[in-house]
Amino acid sequence: MNIEQIFKHMARNFFIVLGASLISMWLFHIKRNENAIEMHNVLTLLIQSVILTLGYFMFYSEKELSKNKMIIRLIINFIFVVTTVLIIGFIKEWYNWSMPLSIFKVILCIVIIYGLVVLSDVINSKILANSLNRIIKEHKK
Repeated sequence: MNIEQIFKHMARNFFIVLGASLISMWLFHIKRNENAIEMHNVLTLLIQSVILTLGYFMFYSEKELSKNKMIIRLIINFIFVVTTVLIIGFIKEWYNWSMPLSIFKVILCIVIIYGLVVLSDVINSKILANSLNRIIKEHKK
């Protein structure tokens, strides 16, 4: 991906990650019967979303990446995301380390959110490829 594509992906994925994180936090608050999400948690999610979005620079390349290289970068990025969220969660005491189920739930949320982000990228890439193919066909006529 070139730098312009990276910034477009970063901008779109920032809002996807932030929105999905807010929804996850809201669902956890409903489960705990808490009425409100504290502002400092929202700010933490905002900072976390910026950090996670900066991880998208792993996909920067001057030339087109092969499918295998892209998969390797996705795996590295996923490890970065899980590690970042677990570290921030540990610092903010979002879950109890002595209860493996709470950590499993967090990792499950990460997997779901990460899957949605990757799925949105795939769908967006297919739409772009189809529109470019259509333009090329029209230009050949």
